[in-house]
Amino acid sequence: MLTDQCATTQQSALDLTGVHYLPKSALETLVDFANNLQAPQRLVIRASPNWRCEKGIAGGGWDQIEGLRAVDAS
Repeated sequence: MLTDQCATTQQSALDLTGVHYLPKSALETLVDFANNLQAPQRLVIRASPNWRCEKGIAGGGWDQIEGLRAVDAS
């Protein structure tokens, strides 16, 4: 479970590489989760560049959250 992993590690990754659509409510849940992490813990979301930039993290302005990091899936 993601919450268990974050309790024992500094960084937890969620791979959304194959995801073409994620409801805003699901993304907001991930953002809420990331907001509750204690530094230096971080949630890393891996997604395609188009999704990450246009539809997801940056599109919602959530890329400025300290506990959340989006990376391009290559």
